[in-house]
Amino acid sequence: MLLCIGNSFAQQRIDSFLQLSGVDRYYTLNELYGNNLKNQQVIGRLNALVLQKGNSSDKLIQYFWLEKRPLLDSLKLSPKVFTIYQEMVQKAEAINNHYLAAQYYISMGVNYNTLKAFNRSFESQLYCLDALSKDPTGKYFHQSWWLHIIANKFYEFKDYIKTIELAKIASTIGLQYTPDGHWFQKVNTNLIGMSYLKNQQYDSARNWLQQTLQIASTVRDTVWMGIATGNLGTIHYLQGNYTKAIQLYTQALQWCRQKGIWDNVASFCNNLADCYMLTNKYNAVLPLLNESEIANQKDRNNNSYLANQIKLYTVAERYYRKKNDNKLIIDCADSVKKYQQLYNQHFDITQKIKAEGEFAYRSKDLQNKLLLNENKLQKQTILFGCIVAILTASFIIFYIKRINLRKKIAEQKKALLEQQLQASKKEILDFTHHIVEKNQIIEHYTAEIIALQKQTKSFEQEQTSVLQELKSQTILTQADWVKFKLLFKKVYPNFFSHFKTQYPELTQAEIRFLAFTKLEISPKEMASLLGVSDEAIRTLRYRIKKKLNINDAKEIEQAVATV
Repeated sequence: MLLCIGNSFAQQRIDSFLQLSGVDRYYTLNELYGNNLKNQQVIGRLNALVLQKGNSSDKLIQYFWLEKRPLLDSLKLSPKVFTIYQEMVQKAEAINNHYLAAQYYISMGVNYNTLKAFNRSFESQLYCLDALSKDPTGKYFHQSWWLHIIANKFYEFKDYIKTIELAKIASTIGLQYTPDGHWFQKVNTNLIGMSYLKNQQYDSARNWLQQTLQIASTVRDTVWMGIATGNLGTIHYLQGNYTKAIQLYTQALQWCRQKGIWDNVASFCNNLADCYMLTNKYNAVLPLLNESEIANQKDRNNNSYLANQIKLYTVAERYYRKKNDNKLIIDCADSVKKYQQLYNQHFDITQKIKAEGEFAYRSKDLQNKLLLNENKLQKQTILFGCIVAILTASFIIFYIKRINLRKKIAEQKKALLEQQLQASKKEILDFTHHIVEKNQIIEHYTAEIIALQKQTKSFEQEQTSVLQELKSQTILTQADWVKFKLLFKKVYPNFFSHFKTQYPELTQAEIRFLAFTKLEISPKEMASLLGVSDEAIRTLRYRIKKKLNINDAKEIEQAVATV
């Protein structure tokens, strides 16, 4: 009896799908095939309708489910899976169905992400976004969920402006195709609010996070009530309103503990402990730090694990400084240093993934445009052959168009090279900035340990070794210098060879000074990078002026600017 009812309901949907159009039609047809593959009666009726009355998009969807989906299920995650999806994308683009192209791109991205090929996953997501943007109605085919997935990836890359842009679009184009309306609204508004929070736009962040809390409260979702309340507490914490922050964090932790939201428990405990430190309520600090440590260990794979550990030991170091426990102060400082290094490595990896994905997308997109232009050029050449026999004037017009087209292609290639150059410039500046920040952190802890050494009569061997390690890392290491040169040569390939040829008496240290000058690094930053005094930098600059036979320091800048 139930089977008959089910077949009857499916039959009604099959008979009505032809009355639909656009995304509703594609979505319904995909759903009908996906839910009834084992029901031969339904699939037979569906195939007959598609064959008799279906359009090219209907037939492409039928082809995917009958011919390709069984193959995908058997292939698991082998390279052939991506070949199949590429075929489906090409077929969708050939009939100008950008919605289906976006669908196959987002599926490809999910599969790449499962294989941890994150750069290829991001590249596929960018193609999905490009396909969605071609919706003639300007509504991105109402695919809020796909936009949210892509926005969330930009959030991981710390590109908060792009995150806000995409997540806001997702919030305005409807909830029809999202997994769950209320759930989607919570996660998407929270994503926007947290992006504003990361950008220190606190009023906007408060507005969106309060919306998240309101949506969660209407359905009594204590998970998201806890997350949104704690995030609102973070706004007050960052703005110095510690009394309000303590109130919100306390409430948020009750909900997050009950539901086992461990990354938020760790983060909120750290910030709440810091609030108590800042309000001189020291007795409440240590239990929260211990809870943070336990919670963070329960979910080591979460994206905020390293940031939580850095915050934990930063607050702990200040706590033990109040307690005058020198041994634990140094232990916490070491932990901060360790997790900061891991965090920097992770950040470098994510930025590399983002750069590789964007570069692959832009390169392939440019190749497609160039290929399209070449095809146009070929067609125009054939047309020209016909016209030249009829009218000489047509040859002149075509020749002009051909020159302009080649000029446009050359400009596009030049633009790609300029993008690559700008990316390399940004990479070397980011690397240099990272080294400066690292050395500033090291100098800070070196000064603290030296101060601690003066307070403590007996300075243990372990503490001495830590101090020596810090001093040894204050300078730019050989490995750092090798990486710096590789990055620098990407942007200025002839710089080092020019000065070695023109001024062979220059030492490596002096050439390094010239490279830093080319990047507009100040003498103070140079001293920090090289681990030397300001006086040493002045001496180095004086020797260079003598060897270059110039009188004014500004002439050094002019000399490197011309290379």
